[in-house]
Amino acid sequence: MSFLQFPFWQQTFEAHPDAEASVTHMIKAGSGVWMAFTSGSSIRLFHTETLEHLQEINIATRTTFVLPGELPFSSGS
Repeated sequence: MSFLQFPFWQQTFEAHPDAEASVTHMIKAGSGVWMAFTSGSSIRLFHTETLEHLQEINIATRTTFVLPGELPFSSGS
């Protein structure tokens, strides 16, 4: 039985402004990686080589901002 050994390196960077937040999910997409966190309702996109923060999207459902029985828009009349 043989094992391949690969060089291992580790690099750290600030992925979330909340120091208590942990990464819950990660997925690679092209030259970026999307991350979801234990804190907040946003996902963040980082470049895989430069680690540059490219985009943040709030994925909270819009229904959380609407009170029961109210419409999320006005009729305009």
